[in-house]
Amino acid sequence: MKGGIVAYANDAKERMLGVPRETLANPGAVSAECAIAMAEGGRHRFGATWAISTTGIAGPDGGTDRKPVGLVYIGLAGSDGTTVERHVFPGDRQVIVTAACDRALAMLVDTVTDAGST
Repeated sequence: MKGGIVAYANDAKERMLGVPRETLANPGAVSAECAIAMAEGGRHRFGATWAISTTGIAGPDGGTDRKPVGLVYIGLAGSDGTTVERHVFPGDRQVIVTAACDRALAMLVDTVTDAGST
């Protein structure tokens, strides 16, 4: 089965992707740990070879000193494990969302290309 999940609410992250409630409480939904759990949960849920997750604060509001607007974690799960990247993208909401999507897809392409060349 192939598919995708848009899990904006913490409840959806927990129920649909299996993100532990403890992770959502601390360090929080916008964290490396959450991005990893989301990617791994998506991969498992769909029986996929690869799964990508993004979690962040696209704004215009919601940022803090510790987690500013533009902060995005991108998770990539595959058979060899899961990686995560942390980014702080500048710009308005649409620019941040586009930058996060572009980087997530680039991570996937780079990883699949590297895996195919070994």
